[in-house]
Amino acid sequence: MLLLVFLLPALSAAQTNVEHPWVHKVVFGLLVHDRGPVSDKHEGGLDPNWEIQFNPPTWKYWRWLGSPLPMIGATPNFNGDTSEF
Repeated sequence: MLLLVFLLPALSAAQTNVEHPWVHKVVFGLLVHDRGPVSDKHEGGLDPNWEIQFNPPTWKYWRWLGSPLPMIGATPNFNGDTSEF
């Protein structure tokens, strides 16, 4: 599987006076679609992947969960196959 990842600086890193910026990091990658030992080879293509990972909230109950990083992302497929959001 071809995987190429670029880590971009956080969007809020330019603000020097912010104690807790919203964005932890921005990630871009390229994925080969439907490959590997469990693949049914019905779909194909090279898919871009974009993600924004946010810093965890400072809530007491969020820390009880292990402080996971909330994120949003998209992996579109331009061949008309499965896309994800």
